[in-house]
Amino acid sequence: MSKKFKLNDHVLVTIGRSKGVDGPIIAIKKVKDSVKVKVKSANMQTHFVKANPQENQAGERKKVEGFIDISNVAHYDVKENKRFKTGFRENDSGKKVRYNKLTDKEVS
Repeated sequence: MSKKFKLNDHVLVTIGRSKGVDGPIIAIKKVKDSVKVKVKSANMQTHFVKANPQENQAGERKKVEGFIDISNVAHYDVKENKRFKTGFRENDSGKKVRYNKLTDKEVS
């Protein structure tokens, strides 16, 4: 799996019908040779839930986020309103951390 993207990273969708939508990553999954991510309020899909009369549950339509290929998202800096690339370096204690190449600050 990709080490550059982690849960709750703020990203921007760069391609597709949700182009321009930004939000946190809520799920990551590996599918064969690629990695897919779910971004909050991006790639919305309709799921139809069947009625269950035994539990008095009515049928409904739910809007849920769909998975997007990891190549179609980029890290997004909310303060700068720009997307950025990440790099890896060691901090003072010798731990490998990700950093924003645009502002040269660590990515949490």
